[in-house]
Amino acid sequence: MSKLMSDVETRTSYIRAKLGILVPSQIKALRLKSEMPRQADLAKAAHVQQSRISMFETPGAANITLETLSRIAAAFKVGVMVRFVPFSEMLGWENSFSQDRFDVMRLDDDVAFLNPPTEEYAAVSRLTVRFSEVERQESRLDRERLGGIAAAMSSQTTFINAANSAAGEATQTQDVPISLLTNQMSGGPYESFGRLVG
Repeated sequence: MSKLMSDVETRTSYIRAKLGILVPSQIKALRLKSEMPRQADLAKAAHVQQSRISMFETPGAANITLETLSRIAAAFKVGVMVRFVPFSEMLGWENSFSQDRFDVMRLDDDVAFLNPPTEEYAAVSRLTVRFSEVERQESRLDRERLGGIAAAMSSQTTFINAANSAAGEATQTQDVPISLLTNQMSGGPYESFGRLVG
């Protein structure tokens, strides 16, 4: 692990090894589930030699260029995504990959691509995704804020004193009744503190 952390050549070899297994497995899985189950049929459709298809399906046997990968994907009527990911995601992909279960929807059946949603629908979808992201961030911040407050006010007495101190600025001389604190906080993000003092 330390060599993987410190040496670029080790990381390169690691990544190459993962791709050298997963890409050939995907090609073979798609071929066997396609209308061209023979290597020769795929080679003809992708405009490459059959011996190349054999190499592409053999783990670690060949370096596949993006051009060749694009040709093979086009022959299968599927797309290709190349994206950078954390090492953990790559490892998870390898551990969960099954050549028997792997399949990709072909272009003929890809309704979302053939009949894309309207611009209004797409705009609403983008807003929904953005809202979900903001909501997750706010939820995380609320949990952190509550955790921090709970740690700072670990006892009922400390909490009441802190509340009285904060309320004292408004009332100057009066203590805040416990029932008022409980009522003010019920249903809000500090409801758990209301239960502490109630």
